[in-house]
Amino acid sequence: MALRSSLVFVVLSPLLWAQTGVLQLGAPHRSGDTISVPVRLEGAVSAGVSAMDFRLNYDPAVLQPVGIETGSAAAAARKLVQANVATPGEYVVLMFGMNQDTIASGDIANINMRVVDGAAAGESRISIKDTTLSGVDAIGLDSAGSEATVFLDGTSTPDDPATPSPPDQKPPDSPTGEKPPPDSDPLLREPLLNIGP
Repeated sequence: MALRSSLVFVVLSPLLWAQTGVLQLGAPHRSGDTISVPVRLEGAVSAGVSAMDFRLNYDPAVLQPVGIETGSAAAAARKLVQANVATPGEYVVLMFGMNQDTIASGDIANINMRVVDGAAAGESRISIKDTTLSGVDAIGLDSAGSEATVFLDGTSTPDDPATPSPPDQKPPDSPTGEKPPPDSDPLLREPLLNIGP
């Protein structure tokens, strides 16, 4: 039986959507043991986003990031998208550019993940957390991530939109739950600077 994937979405809160830029997980595409999950910028970002970062959380016993591709909206704004595994289960993604072009909405990236050998068929949760969106003036914009379930065996094809994660519900930054000083990891905690031409 050929494996395919689908994504379950939770109902969206209209109030949060109207006030926040949302990094939305899209419907995955599966080819062999690789699942490509699009990330789209949506919500109230009419002033435009010139840089961003976020963390994709996943179960490392089931999925493993193998690469990232720049989405069409990021490419049109001449932005680069880079990513790296910070720790197993946490994929840090950055979008930046040495220009003042902005994105109001659209596809930012496609994250390619491999189904780990020996992973049981079923489902796995993924989420976008710790979002930072920055305008051309390097001022942080309200932002939120989203959560979804990837079905590894294709038993369901949902069509409801995803719910963004509230901006104030971020996972603890340390095992004790205490936040480290803001200057301990400035690239991931402060708005990214975008220096003009």
